[in-house]
Amino acid sequence: MASQLTPARLRRLYRNVLRFTGNPKWQAALAAAHTAVRSQDRLCSTFEVEESASLVRVPDVSFAAGQASEWRMGRVAILLSPKLDCPAQVLKHTAEAKIPLVTVTLGSEPQASLDRLGIPTIVVEAVDAVALYRVLQESLLHARLGAGPTVIVCQKTIRQTATGHIEEYLRQKQLRRRISSKA
Repeated sequence: MASQLTPARLRRLYRNVLRFTGNPKWQAALAAAHTAVRSQDRLCSTFEVEESASLVRVPDVSFAAGQASEWRMGRVAILLSPKLDCPAQVLKHTAEAKIPLVTVTLGSEPQASLDRLGIPTIVVEAVDAVALYRVLQESLLHARLGAGPTVIVCQKTIRQTATGHIEEYLRQKQLRRRISSKA
């Protein structure tokens, strides 16, 4: 299974969660994206992230989709964008051309138009780095196989931080001491 979280990946995810504490709204998404991305992929955002030299700043979703449309199969663009402010014709083209783009956005409800266009939309808790990592892995596999774009909507429903959430996950799995001592 593509989303299996090995101890090494879990350590890397935990280190990345700790790395992005300066950006609390995006902490779990940034950690998951930096853990899931491959060297041939492009990690981009529509906002500035000081803690990441590998993140490419792009003006909007349309720009990222345009870049990804020229890539060969197996390469994916992961875009972090606070909202999916993209013209309908760009979304339609992205779906029809099966552009390898995974967009992670903040929001409450996914757009109904995405379903009509055939773009899978997955809602995930915004502070759950483990769930975001797993959903990202599946979405990246979907795009790498030529099945097109996916939108991941991060919802904030609880008052916990990404750091607190992943540490609670590690405690429940009885991995807290092992992982944090190696991080």
